[in-house]
Amino acid sequence: MTSEPILVIAYNKPDLLSVSLDKLIFLTQGKVYVHLDGPQLNARSQELNFECKSIVEKAASKNPRIVYKIQPSNLGGQFGVLAAIDWFFQNETFGIILEEDIGFGDGIFDFVSRYKAEVTRGEAFALCFFNPGLGLNQDFLLNHWLPWGWATSSENWSSISADIRNPDLTVKRGPTGNPSSRFAVRCYLNSIILKVKSGEVRTWDAQVHATVLNQRFSSVFPSKSLTKHLGISPEATHADLVDWWKHINVSEYETKNLVGLKDSNNKTFEKLWRMSRRALLSNAFHNFLLKFGSGK
Repeated sequence: MTSEPILVIAYNKPDLLSVSLDKLIFLTQGKVYVHLDGPQLNARSQELNFECKSIVEKAASKNPRIVYKIQPSNLGGQFGVLAAIDWFFQNETFGIILEEDIGFGDGIFDFVSRYKAEVTRGEAFALCFFNPGLGLNQDFLLNHWLPWGWATSSENWSSISADIRNPDLTVKRGPTGNPSSRFAVRCYLNSIILKVKSGEVRTWDAQVHATVLNQRFSSVFPSKSLTKHLGISPEATHADLVDWWKHINVSEYETKNLVGLKDSNNKTFEKLWRMSRRALLSNAFHNFLLKFGSGK
């Protein structure tokens, strides 16, 4: 149980939105903010948006703790999310951020209760709930950040707000011992940012991740994953429809010691998140085969 405010970022997934809201009203005592992006111009998107809008309005009519904002038009996977988080932190100084397609249990609230001070004292940028498989059996700090359920402060969000919107944003080479010192890490994030700039994808998290690295921030991660991404579907805004993390389960939070920042743990994360040199070479080889392997 928690009294911390929570933001739910929603778009075109009415079934998952309904489950998330029901769970949050049951498990929490604080405000639940819901930001629903508007529909695209096709009939299917408008149908899904109508279903989501009905779910939000019905839930809010039954529970005064639900505060919502419904966008009249589609802002997209980049600016819709940024608008949601901006709106949230115009009203709150600290809070939990979820998308409607994130599976979670009440372990996230125990984790936030234990480590909120790390953020509010300025010792960490965020608390990240998803662990892609680092088997440390302890909570740990990384220079990285992940969007699949997290918590931060309005002050921290404000500190990166301008940079994540900078059209010239890139991950700059950092000092040895920081992930940004590694070519593969810079290449991974900068390639996504370049696709955003060209209009090929409309995402927001690579820009946050890049800025976190540039500003040498750290985030706290749990020993086991407390969340799971459920929103792999054609209606989703994600370009990658491969579920790389289907083996990850949502765990209860177990109180652990916090391991200090170690670059060896950063490197383990990078291998798991496919942003290591080995992954870079593997992806390049895969793309080469796709382009030339057929002989066309």
